[in-house]
Amino acid sequence: MNIDKKEVNRLVMRLKEGDETAFDRLYSLLKLPLLKFVNGYTGNADASDDIVHNVFLCLYSRPIKNFSNCFGWIFTVARNLALNELNKSRFEVATDTRLVRTGGRSLLSEEELDMRRALSCLDEKERELFALKYEADLTFKTLSAVYGVPDSVLKRRVKKIVEKLKDRLG
Repeated sequence: MNIDKKEVNRLVMRLKEGDETAFDRLYSLLKLPLLKFVNGYTGNADASDDIVHNVFLCLYSRPIKNFSNCFGWIFTVARNLALNELNKSRFEVATDTRLVRTGGRSLLSEEELDMRRALSCLDEKERELFALKYEADLTFKTLSAVYGVPDSVLKRRVKKIVEKLKDRLG
């Protein structure tokens, strides 16, 4: 299915003007491609379906400043929501595994506690970038697409974050 990006832009503009039929058309046009795209990240049909529904909620609730690339904006929102779900599910799996290994007791090693303390000293954006790079294991090329900045900028940011953490950890 070949999607006309200009049509998506027009439909989003109509939706923002209150045209409910535009939403129905957007939904029928983009639901399947979004599901396939998001499922590539999550590998979970139910989670992917929830994410796609949240993408369409964002169309209603978030302002769009640039109507020239609504298609790109929609898929960027989908990618970001999928990455958030991926990080959340990885954290839940890691926590479950740790609890099983400790016989149901939530024990963290001293190193893990030190790392959590160090991470808590970072601002939210730094923690997010660190998590995407080292916990989600995303490449700088992928991160560049997510953040919309050159990978060289992200490499410098990550280097500064790692230096901050090294300083905190001694």
